Amino acid sequence: EISALTEQSIVQVMGGIAQVSDRFAGVAALVALLGGLLLTGVTLNAGIQLRAREIGVMKAIGWQAHDVIKLFVTEGIALSLLGVLLGILLGWLSTLILGQISIDMTLLAGTTPDFGTGAETSPATLPAQLSLNAVLIASFTALISGSLASWFSARRAAQLKPAEALRE
Repeated sequence: EISALTEQSIVQVMGGIAQVSDRFAGVAALVALLGGLLLTGVTLNAGIQLRAREIGVMKAIGWQAHDVIKLFVTEGIALSLLGVLLGILLGWLSTLILGQISIDMTLLAGTTPDFGTGAETSPATLPAQLSLNAVLIASFTALISGSLASWFSARRAAQLKPAEALRE
């Protein structure tokens, strides 16, 4: 429960909550980006291990290294785009849910007439919103980092020798 004396103190309390929320969101976004890059790299490398035979067959029938790279980068970009769309949907749903959370604020003497009833409790909702800039920056970052991760993995896949890949 949050107590406020005046309208000005309500604004200060909500501003403080917004600053803490902004700082937390920035740290959480950075951690999520690093974790996502790590998981993307591990997943793509595991995919290359699982598809070693397939890569060997492609190279044995005449695929060049750039063809293999193009295939894996295209798959990586498609998966990144799917992740961006899913992330936007989850972010939008989270914003809707957070916007419904109410905080009970106690208004003390000086803000409303006191007719002997004591402090009055008033619910306030969190000012949750999804900004277009945040969506664009997150989408761009996810697409670029997913493309780079898939390119590095694709280069590794393209270096496989057909005989070695078919033996595994």
